[in-house]
Amino acid sequence: MASSAAYIFNDILDRHADVNHRKKCTRPIAAGTLDIRTASILCVLLIVFSLYLAYLLNTAFFLLIFGYFLLNGAYSLFLKKIPVLDVCILVSFFLSRLFAGSVVTGIILSTWLIFVASLVALFLGFCKRRQDLLLCFTEEQGEPYVRKYSPGFLNGVIFAIAPVIMGSYP
Repeated sequence: MASSAAYIFNDILDRHADVNHRKKCTRPIAAGTLDIRTASILCVLLIVFSLYLAYLLNTAFFLLIFGYFLLNGAYSLFLKKIPVLDVCILVSFFLSRLFAGSVVTGIILSTWLIFVASLVALFLGFCKRRQDLLLCFTEEQGEPYVRKYSPGFLNGVIFAIAPVIMGSYP
């Protein structure tokens, strides 16, 4: 529910850019099949219900979900436009799910799991930025802020992370 609320919030903010994107134009808000008012009400209900259920489950879980909403809001509003920080925040979203599961179940996460999950999330984040950058160059699509990345930087980071991921498996 929390992730759905965050995605709806982001889609509301990005709807004007998404209309012109070859894939994102089919999303309900960009396509106009879900109006802004309904999407906004749904987003608020999901946020309130998520926080309420999180509070009932566990105080630490509630704080994680609350922090997730705050960071996701800041990300959607302006942090996603800052290169490298945007991917680091995406990594934190992946890890927050891992930590939330740990808090609710009481299962202690190993350092190895956190390390590998961080590396995989970094890898996926930079691969996504590389793909977005290619779209900017080849199809005049993609997010304009992705142009702040250079292909050489993205390739270097991706090729540096990949062997570390492979080497981290026993």
